[in-house]
Amino acid sequence: GEAFRLYTESSFEKMLMETPPDITRSNLADVVLKLKAIGISNIVKFNFLTPPPSKHLCKTLEVLHALNAIDDKADLTAIGFVLVEFPIDPMLTVCLLESDKYGCSEEILTIVAMLQVNNVFTKSQRSGKTVKQMKFKFAAKEGDMITYLNIFRFFVENNKSRSVCKEHLLNYDVLCKADNILKRLKSFYKRYGKELSSTDDDATIRKCLLSGLFVNAAYYHHTGVYKTFRDHFNLSIHPSSVLVSERPKYVIFNEVLGSSQNYMKDITVIESEWLLEVASHYYVNKFETS
Repeated sequence: GEAFRLYTESSFEKMLMETPPDITRSNLADVVLKLKAIGISNIVKFNFLTPPPSKHLCKTLEVLHALNAIDDKADLTAIGFVLVEFPIDPMLTVCLLESDKYGCSEEILTIVAMLQVNNVFTKSQRSGKTVKQMKFKFAAKEGDMITYLNIFRFFVENNKSRSVCKEHLLNYDVLCKADNILKRLKSFYKRYGKELSSTDDDATIRKCLLSGLFVNAAYYHHTGVYKTFRDHFNLSIHPSSVLVSERPKYVIFNEVLGSSQNYMKDITVIESEWLLEVASHYYVNKFETS
């Protein structure tokens, strides 16, 4: 079939003739790690079919160095080779590897598994209940990632019941997919001699998330936007976040979605002092709280 989309003339004139290739817009960390793992040492001079902006490559190398995935010569470290093996974003893999030290591997594995799926809630209504009301039932003041943990715990505590999911507007198939991903991640995790551990301390869980996502830290600016600490990049809270009506001073996020503005997605509240405690190698002499 054919689809016809209508736009105002002013909106149409602002559109690009072609969508930019993903590699020019995506997180390059996983791409760079895999290229280095197969022996491509000079990534900047690599002959990409569609070369990403050089500043993006340089930023990626900086991030990988901060994650201890590459050394001062930009060669893969022992940790770098481990990151290549995991089928998820390198920053989330670091969270998993660090969870052993923080004693919260069960919680981090669950959160990471939930971050691999979308549309946890269905779009239908039941008995007058809306998704917004149901999301509020599970919402954590600490943000989206702890909320995902609450949702999955509820799913497991109710024996992964399809009817309970339906009653609470939860997408049963999506949660089953997250459960399968969790099982796979646990097998990867145990392969490296890691023991499963658990905690009820949400501050410990959030610190562990920060240990891998410290690059994605932002603070609330008096102008009404969020800014990243290192690059002062302007960001907003995504409308789907449980924190959309809040203004926590310091947060970390999993990814940025761009449309009319740049939105932080999958947000977690942190404390400012944790940045120097967990990632002093990245923020020392650069920490600002404008």
